[in-house]
Amino acid sequence: MDSRAPAPVSRPPVNAIPAVAAAPAVAARAAPPAAPRAEQLYQQALAQSSQSQPELALKSLREALETQPGHVQARLTLARLLVDRKQADAAADLLADGLMLLPQQSGFALALAPLWFQSGRQDDAMGLLAQNAKSAGNAPDYHAYYAAQLLRLQRHAEAARQYSIALGSNPGMADWLIGLGLSLQGNRNDKDALEAFRRAFDTGSLTGQKRELVEQMIAGLKSRLGL
Repeated sequence: MDSRAPAPVSRPPVNAIPAVAAAPAVAARAAPPAAPRAEQLYQQALAQSSQSQPELALKSLREALETQPGHVQARLTLARLLVDRKQADAAADLLADGLMLLPQQSGFALALAPLWFQSGRQDDAMGLLAQNAKSAGNAPDYHAYYAAQLLRLQRHAEAARQYSIALGSNPGMADWLIGLGLSLQGNRNDKDALEAFRRAFDTGSLTGQKRELVEQMIAGLKSRLGL
């Protein structure tokens, strides 16, 4: 019988834990029908933006929202352009107003949370993500982003639940599988963590440091579990 103690599972490097980052591209959920004039202005703004006419695009988007404040994509696009112009506070106000108008529009919450994180409003951002998780339904990007922030705060059980929801829609997303594995390991669920890391490795999409991390985690967990 081998009397050696199993090798401990090393902690992942700090850069393996997802940091506060911009949320993924936001898709509107169940947006109300756009009024013809507002939609025309929105499409005009997209064309102007693609033609490197940002000032005209901003003007068209503002007019679209004056015509129809509930035009979700116009509000999201205007917020993104404001962020690009280093006007994050104005973008945050615009998105917060959108949530007041359409409280169930989780796309606004997903776009607003990173701005609040970056301005130091961590508790508000986490509360916002929690409050809107139900209205996000099974939207994978929402739950994966929320999970990453929970993992960063070492709220492992909650992070694992959110990653599981996200993976229900996209089971082959390697980054989310790594996040799930880290969350499960942090919650002392080594067996399921090993399975998550194996699934991430088996996607074949890992390279560089991520591949090395996953190989390290698999080896450590196998040793710890006596496999």
